[in-house]
Amino acid sequence: MAGIREDIAELVAEEGDWPKTLLWYAKAVAALRERKFADRTSWYYLGAIHGCNLPGWKAQGILDGAGDPPESGEYAKMFDQCQHAGWYFLPWHRGYVWSFETILADWIVKNGGPSDWALPYWNYLNADLETSRDIPTMFLEENLPDGTPNALSQALRGPARRLGPQDWIPNDINLDAQEDFHTFTSDSATKAYGGGQTDFAHFASATGATEANPHNYVHVMVGGPGSVNGWMYDPEFAGLDPIFWMHHCNVDRLWAAWLTSDENVQETGSAWMNGPNIRQFMMPDAAGVLSVFTPEQTLPGGDLAPTYDNLTDGTGISPTRLNKTMAAMTEDTKRKPSVDLLGANTGVFRVSATPVESVIRLDIGGRETAMKNMVLEKSVSRQAPHRVYLNAEGIKGSRPSGVLSVDILGEKDGQDVKLGTESLALFGLAKASDENGPHAGGGMTESIEITKLLRAAGYDLSEGASQLKVRLHNTDHEAGEITVDRLSVYVAD
Repeated sequence: MAGIREDIAELVAEEGDWPKTLLWYAKAVAALRERKFADRTSWYYLGAIHGCNLPGWKAQGILDGAGDPPESGEYAKMFDQCQHAGWYFLPWHRGYVWSFETILADWIVKNGGPSDWALPYWNYLNADLETSRDIPTMFLEENLPDGTPNALSQALRGPARRLGPQDWIPNDINLDAQEDFHTFTSDSATKAYGGGQTDFAHFASATGATEANPHNYVHVMVGGPGSVNGWMYDPEFAGLDPIFWMHHCNVDRLWAAWLTSDENVQETGSAWMNGPNIRQFMMPDAAGVLSVFTPEQTLPGGDLAPTYDNLTDGTGISPTRLNKTMAAMTEDTKRKPSVDLLGANTGVFRVSATPVESVIRLDIGGRETAMKNMVLEKSVSRQAPHRVYLNAEGIKGSRPSGVLSVDILGEKDGQDVKLGTESLALFGLAKASDENGPHAGGGMTESIEITKLLRAAGYDLSEGASQLKVRLHNTDHEAGEITVDRLSVYVAD
């Protein structure tokens, strides 16, 4: 790939409110919208690869004049591909962004634009820039500088114009995934950077740390809430919003930065490198030719690996952590940790406008000393002896996405002590809950690592039996009732 992906904020600082990279992006988006739906390089075809709700698109007038979709065989093969809540999330989206960028760059060059054009990224976690979390103005203005309609603002969005805590999602986007998770692949009931092992999974139940935050947070913050959701709130509409691509370009950049740190261990087993098995990943090129790609091609040195102007600003990877060689997962680091259940509650928890509470009794068994040492550890790292996870299993709901805030409370001297709150941004909730879908309505399972939270509160789980109280809030009330099948606490060493 010839072009270097650059920070929108840096481009604005150098060139003013409408840098040429964004101006050409707006023109190319408008051009792709003129192409028919069945054209593999059209705006609609590319959006449908991520997810497609044909009746919904028609009801909103999105397809007016766009013609018919491709024939049913191609529709089934190419659309609703996006990989979520599993270890293919990052490589699949890297291939998807590459395809989109290639098609746009082809049009731009043919129409007199720069030969090295590349997608820019929205660097919303750059703490050095106060306005980094603001939606870039190019995506809000009605017209381009020449007075013609601006294709970048032609999308349905929520009311927020800045990312960050809101009434319905009290937690913030952060770089915890970059700083605390050093292994790519998670084991059952735990969390790792890239997610747990799956096969082809449109929406599975093994969300990785970077997918949970910032990816899911940004989707719901830009798209919701409301009785009519913005496109970013719904995976069947998200690819139609031009800001989707700036967001995913930055998520991809976070992975690119993570790969440069010699602290981190990337999955390189054959099941991941050559997968998936039951349905391969396919993307169109600039000529509309379809081809299969594998995760191996997305790694540094591969055909689909991108180049970024900067891998340190807003990534949590300092220059001192940069390493020129990607760390592979060795046999040593593939050792399966011991993951044990400390306690669980069963029965369906129904969460609507009223919070629901549950007490989870914990059986520490013979781990008293180890758990006490865990609280005394100064940092969470790959080498930490124990990590504790709270799991919300079988989360279901009827809206495209939702937000479930989880208060974690301990007990000291017979009184509840609030240890912290975590918000689960449930991007794709309805898809994961669909009984007729590929996962038979199993819902989502979200894992919250609470090791740092326990440590920060000085909460000691070293007694033979202890407990945690969990309070669930459905903070996005427009999302209707959200149910949870089970709450559980696991420890991994």
